[in-house]
Amino acid sequence: MASVTAPNVNISFEPHLADILAPLRSVLPGELAGQLDAYLTDPRPATIPYAFIQSISRWARSPTGSSALKSSPPLDPKDYSMIALLAGTVTSPERKFGSYEPPPDPEVIAAQKNEERKQITTLVNALLSVGGSAFAALWASQHTGWKYEWRVLFSFFVAIVVAVSEGVLYLIWQSRREASRKSKRRFIARHKKDDGPNAKVDHPPVEESNVLRHRKQ
Repeated sequence: MASVTAPNVNISFEPHLADILAPLRSVLPGELAGQLDAYLTDPRPATIPYAFIQSISRWARSPTGSSALKSSPPLDPKDYSMIALLAGTVTSPERKFGSYEPPPDPEVIAAQKNEERKQITTLVNALLSVGGSAFAALWASQHTGWKYEWRVLFSFFVAIVVAVSEGVLYLIWQSRREASRKSKRRFIARHKKDDGPNAKVDHPPVEESNVLRHRKQ
């Protein structure tokens, strides 16, 4: 509610609001009456400041305003409360607010976390495979009689081969996963289309003997 009370907020100037404010021309103080005349024009403006409506309501609740409203012709002070004045109006109709995005469902959040855990597990397994293969190649090459530098290069070569293999396997798994998601979305969309408002509903057959029995009863 604090954002509504900002001085630069407008409300829609509805016809019923203009009809309620029109009788105040003769009873409002000079400054408020002059401001009101600026809005009660033809054609009527589309918006009116919220602060101005609030000042009229505040004046109507004051002792001076209450006594002025009860003069001839008498007006009901309750018609000039903020609830009555703002009824049926729209706040800041000239502004375009962003669309509301509801928070994801708990099931969606749980599925996303599960997917993140799977990806982290896949990455850790790939790193362990690369490191383990490099260590195994370095350890196994000690019986070949090679120099230590060649053994290190050989272990690097094995690690690169394993890393490329893991990357190819991950890309294949990712492509199959995306294809499975697309097929599921098409399946759901096709069923939603078939389950439209004019979808035919199959009712179970009713035996003739049961119908006759109900008619006799």
